[in-house]
Parts: sequence; structure tokens; C-alpha cells
Amino acid sequence: MLNPIFWLISIFVFYIIMISLTKWEKGILFFFFYIQFAGFFKRIMLSMGYVNNVLYNFFVGYQYLILFSLIVGAIIFKNRNNLKSNSFISMWVIVFILLLIISSFLSPYSLNDVIFVSILHYFPLFILLPSQFLSKEYLNKLLSLWYYTAPIHIFYQIFQYFHGPFSFELNFLLTKSSLSHSFDSSFVRGIPLYDNVEPLYLHLTIVAVLILSKRKTIVSFVYLFLLLLSVVQTGNRGGVLIVVGGMLLFTYLKTQLPFRKSLVLFSSVFIIFSLNFFSDFLWHITQLGSINLGNSDFFRRLGTLGTFSDRLMGRQIAFEHISLFGHGFGTSGFAMNTLRNKGLDATLYDRSIFAHDLIGEIILDFGIIGLFVFMILLWKIYKKLNTKYFFYSVITSSFLISSLIGSSLTFGRSAYFVFLLIAVFFNNYLTESTFN
Repeated sequence: MLNPIFWLISIFVFYIIMISLTKWEKGILFFFFYIQFAGFFKRIMLSMGYVNNVLYNFFVGYQYLILFSLIVGAIIFKNRNNLKSNSFISMWVIVFILLLIISSFLSPYSLNDVIFVSILHYFPLFILLPSQFLSKEYLNKLLSLWYYTAPIHIFYQIFQYFHGPFSFELNFLLTKSSLSHSFDSSFVRGIPLYDNVEPLYLHLTIVAVLILSKRKTIVSFVYLFLLLLSVVQTGNRGGVLIVVGGMLLFTYLKTQLPFRKSLVLFSSVFIIFSLNFFSDFLWHITQLGSINLGNSDFFRRLGTLGTFSDRLMGRQIAFEHISLFGHGFGTSGFAMNTLRNKGLDATLYDRSIFAHDLIGEIILDFGIIGLFVFMILLWKIYKKLNTKYFFYSVITSSFLISSLIGSSLTFGRSAYFVFLLIAVFFNNYLTESTFN
């Protein structure tokens, strides 16, 4: 007999699905509440024997069922109320679907594996479709949800730093590798309530920028301090850099200093062209052993378990294998990690070329055409800047840090945040002053 918690979560998910089909904006609120704690409950279920691997994958699939319902609900709502779709978002989604189809045919994987991995990595991008119709009222509610739930995540990470993960979380790490590279001898990274740490970084980045956009009080300063402390204690430089990067970019854009838009344009171009130079430069530094932050827990957390030479190699390899349409979906190497996490045999595929970074993924999977499409997205965001500094800061810091340090902050489950904000960003009636 299945554990009652499994049935409670399942009933709650299907309630969200029904809400999403009828009142899709309300469904988005429930969705972003659900995914914040889904990982915690999934780890309890699996590690304590409440569900088997098949039922565990039901939990993985639930978020995609909800997102599909949100898309269907928004389309029905749009047609009923004669709302006009954003033409750029619609075109971007169509082009991206075509790239996915082409990349699937070129992929070295079997068709079943390609479909499976593409859903896990790229389907979240389609939250662009419902979120472009998100009203100001529900955007306020969504921002409030993130703002008032963030302290739960903050104190959970601080607690883990001093107490360590719970036993069921450690058991989960031994049976599932979705939180890979969390161990280094007795050192363990902070484990999030999310099912992956990258959405947590983006959640906290949004909240940090929200704090900066609000009236400053003693409470807000304490809130921000604890937020930054928890990010450091989580133990990943990507989390630190994306939060701090978003805050710095927002602060700079809000000033009256000259050349602000020029710096923004430079940052966008830098995202694309920094990759090869920095990979070569940092690779040589790493090889010389110049990066050594020490062996204390604090510095090891900042250093995220030492060097990242595999990521630097991946960048170089990506640029050495540039082609028009890429080498097919999954060539970047992330697909193999995903298959391995799900217990499938990923050793059947060649890993002589791989990437560990946003731009590298695009180049290997989608080629020059895919990179060109991504550059158009960055250019359109830059052209739409105006006064929407809040949304721009979070989006750009995510892209920039992903390109600089080698990460995948904008794909997978973290894409829910990035591309929802992109869709909101392109709605002219929504500005950064929405949340008060």
C-alpha cells in the first residue's frame, strides 16, 4: 500500500492541474509553491522506502503535467478574452521548436532518450507561453509568494550548515545522483528544499533584487544579510555570483551614472564572446595550481570542491566542434548526466565532446544557428530595457554567470524562473515598480 503522503501530494497536484485549466493565473501561484518543496518530499519518499523508482518518477513528471495544463489553460483564456499574444515570444518559441526537432534528428541518442531528456531540460522554457499573459495583479502575488517563502529556504540552509543534512537526505544522495558532486570526504554541500539547487539560487536572486527595490528598513537589511549568508553556506560559487551579480547590476542601472545602456550592451555581448578567452585563461591558471582557497569548510564551500577544469575543457571542446546545426541534442553532455540520474545506461554514448556551460550547450546541441537565435533573444531584451531594471537584472545575471563559470542556470527546472521573467519583461505594461 502506498504511503498516505504520496496520495496527499498526488491529490494536491491534480488540484493544481484542475485550477490551471480553469484559472491558470492562480495555477501559476500553486505551481511555484509546489516546486519549492517538491524535492524535499521526493527525497523522503524514496530514501525511506515509501515509493519505488517508478513512483518517484511520477513526482518528477508532475511538474510537467502542471506546466502543460497552464499552457492549455492560458490558450483557452486568451481565446476567450481575445488577448493578443506577444509576437516575438510566439516566434521565438516556434523557432526553438524547429531547432529542437532538427537537433533531435542529429542526436546520437535513440529517439526515446531524446524525447525523455528534451522534456527534462527544455520543456520548462515553454512557461513563456502562459506567463506572457500574466496580469499585474497576479505578478504581484507571485513576487509576494517568493518574497515570503524565501526565509524558509534561508533558515533551512543555515541549519544545514551547522547541523548537516538529515539522514534521509544523505541516503538520497547515495541512491540518486541528481544532486551530484555534493560530497568531498566529510564535506557535504547544502541540500535545497527544491529538487535541484539552481532554482533556489534564482529564487534568492529575485528576492535580493526585490529587497533592493523596496524601502530600506532594519528588517530588510537583516533579511538581505541572512539571504547572502545562506547562499554562501550552500556551497556553490554559482549561487553566490548570480545573487551578487543581480544585485550589482540592479544597483548600477538604478543610478544616474552615464553609459548605463552601453554597459548593458557590453554585458550582453560579453556573455557570448567571453567563453573561449576565459576558458583558456582559467584553464592555464588551474593547471598551475594557482587557485587554492584553502581546506576549511568555509573556503571549500566558496571553491565548490576545488577546481573546475572539466568545465573549462568542455568550453574549449565546444568551440572546436562548432557546426551550423550542432551535433544533435544531448551532445553537450548534460543529457548523459540526466540519463545516469534516472538509472539508464549513459555509457553507451560517446563523451569525447561535451560542454558544461550555457553557451557550450547551445553550440554543441544547436550549432551556430542556435547561438544566433540566443543572441537575438539577448538583443531584444537589451532593446526592451527602458526602466524594467528588476527583470533585466535577474535575467542577465543568470545568463552572464552561466557563461562565465560554466553552468546551466537557464535550463532544466531553473528555467521556470528565467523565462517566466523574460515573458513578463516583454509585456510593456509591467515595470519593476509593480511590486511595492
